[in-house]
This record gives sequence, structure tokens and C-alpha cells, in this order.
Amino acid sequence: MCVPDSEQRKRPRSFEGRSGGITMIERIDEVLEKKVRPALLSHEGDVQIVEYADGVLKIRLTGHCSGCPSARLTTEELIAAEVQKEIPEVKEVVLVNEISPELLDFARKLLNHNHEAQECI
Repeated sequence: MCVPDSEQRKRPRSFEGRSGGITMIERIDEVLEKKVRPALLSHEGDVQIVEYADGVLKIRLTGHCSGCPSARLTTEELIAAEVQKEIPEVKEVVLVNEISPELLDFARKLLNHNHEAQECI
């Protein structure tokens, strides 16, 4: 399920660090925008920054990349590699496997629909 672009790029819950007048989150997002998002978008997915603190970047994959069997590999080989190459202060990139509110709503609608269909039988 694809999530609208405006939903995918919500501000992370917390961040720290400034470099040259821009925040660490802005630096990370710049790397993601240039080096990571084009690859993810070609698979109808994206990446969202959840949080950055103490050298640990927490991310969430969205769209078709959310829940993909290759998500962990994508995080390690693409996202972590690119971010850490450009920003050595990022020591670890962690994939957060939260279920998005949009996906939960979709699942509830499916379950409701199936329940209503069974009542009609």
C-alpha cells in the first residue's frame, strides 16, 4: 500500500546535532534524497526518518518497501552504507518495523468487510 508523499516525510520525533547551520536530520535527509530514495521509488517505496539520537538513526520503510522480505538487506546494504559513507557520525541504522496507521485502517476495513459478508450468508 502506497502512502501519500506528505505522510511519508513527517518530521522525526527527535534529533540532535548541527553542522554548518543545518540539523543532523537535514543532513541525513539530503543523503537519503540524493542516494537512496531514487532506488526505493523505482520499487514504489520510500524511507522515513523516525528518530536520530546518539549516533543511531531509526528509519521506517514505506510504500511497497514496507514489510518487503528484502527490507533488512536494503537497510544494511543501501541505506546504512550510503548514510554512513556521507555522515560518519551515524554509527548505526535501525529499521523500525512499526505498522503504519494507514495500514492498520486498511486491515480494519478488510476485516469489517469480510465480517459483514459472512453475516449475509
